[in-house]
Amino acid sequence: MYVEFNQLSETSKLWIYIAERSLSEQELADLNERSRQFCNAWTSHKSDLFASYIIPYSNVLILSADEEKHQASGCSIDESVRWIRSLEKDFHISWMSRFVVTYIMNQNVQIAELSNFLETYSESERESILVVNPNCKIKEDLSSLFLVPFPRSVYASVNPEILNHSFKL
Repeated sequence: MYVEFNQLSETSKLWIYIAERSLSEQELADLNERSRQFCNAWTSHKSDLFASYIIPYSNVLILSADEEKHQASGCSIDESVRWIRSLEKDFHISWMSRFVVTYIMNQNVQIAELSNFLETYSESERESILVVNPNCKIKEDLSSLFLVPFPRSVYASVNPEILNHSFKL
């Protein structure tokens, strides 16, 4: 069941998805409609989840479920991943890449592959750049952990050497 994001408890679980590019106005309108529909239909063991979403930037989607009302099960989380995969197909973008950085530079939202970001900005420049932290776990985290300086982000711990290699199975 869809509820307004501000109506969810502070302990509501979050899933943060970052797309590799900004969405157009039409795509954002479509994403809003489809996100509301998904939240309205999202269930766990045949019980409605109290779910919501926000789109804080044109390439960031935050999905949330209030687990104080009903816990999201493995099956319901799988359902959300299938839904995200359908968005990827329909919008021709990836929402699952962990090497896409969304950051704020001169009060503008920027998007870059992590390898390009590391090449573009020196270590000292990176210290003052705020990045979207995809590792926020609960709604309460958004107030203090959503935008963090690059050195405090998950990206800072990535070994740059792995970004230069493609792995084949």
